[in-house]
Amino acid sequence: MRLAPAPGRDYRTDMRPTAFALVLFIATVAGNGTAHAQQDPVSAWAGIPEAEVRLIAGHVPGEGDMLGLHFVLADEWKTYWRSPGDAGLPPVPDWTASSGLGRADLAWPLPERFDLYGLTTYGYHGEAVLPVRIERAPGETTRIRLTLSYAACAEVCVPIEAELALDLPAGPLPENRHGAAIASALARAPEQSPSGLTVETLSAEGGELEASFRTARPLSEPDLIVEGPRDLYFHNPRCEAVDLVTRCRMAIGGARDDIALEGKRLILTLSGRDYAAEIPAVVGKR
Repeated sequence: MRLAPAPGRDYRTDMRPTAFALVLFIATVAGNGTAHAQQDPVSAWAGIPEAEVRLIAGHVPGEGDMLGLHFVLADEWKTYWRSPGDAGLPPVPDWTASSGLGRADLAWPLPERFDLYGLTTYGYHGEAVLPVRIERAPGETTRIRLTLSYAACAEVCVPIEAELALDLPAGPLPENRHGAAIASALARAPEQSPSGLTVETLSAEGGELEASFRTARPLSEPDLIVEGPRDLYFHNPRCEAVDLVTRCRMAIGGARDDIALEGKRLILTLSGRDYAAEIPAVVGKR
């Protein structure tokens, strides 16, 4: 329906204040949105459409200002943990082009296990955040310039190099939704060398690694990831928990026999329902 102007009334003149107010309102909304976007501590997305990554930042209570590598992966795609397993490449960050940034240490949430074509790999699918503990120069803008090398796989594997940039203003970051996402991911990272976990035995013989642990409480659904020499593979474990003792055995594959493991330092990540802890240990004699 079209409205006709009232007789003797110039709508062009009468609409000017209203039009001006409308334009001013739109400009104000757009300006506020731009300011909010500028204050939102995130970088632009980079990578490939099937495996995008960006930097997020926020304040995490008890930790301070932190960054996060925020991955979003398409269906059937995955990216890798620090130790990818039988195949794949871990994310490798290069922070050297940054200014006002001290240390930048990645924390690794407990990964998923993927079994495909007889290969076992460890990583993440869907959406994942890798927390980064940082040190910032006080009173300065932190200019983060990150080159991130990582791989994403579905039916094919794609090596990716992403350039990410993010400027953080001087002063503490807000406790925002990004900080909450980083904190949630950090809570899923295995505890480092906890006092309630001890390695009772760790030995290799006959192409198998055997480990036993004592924990502060019984484990449900125990699992074990082993990291060691690059030319060796540690296959899916067979774990059993009885009271406070968990025993795991797993086959060893690779270019060297199990005797070469004696005296070697391994990193053992023991997990269960609502439990994950990491502890280093040296392989002894059986």
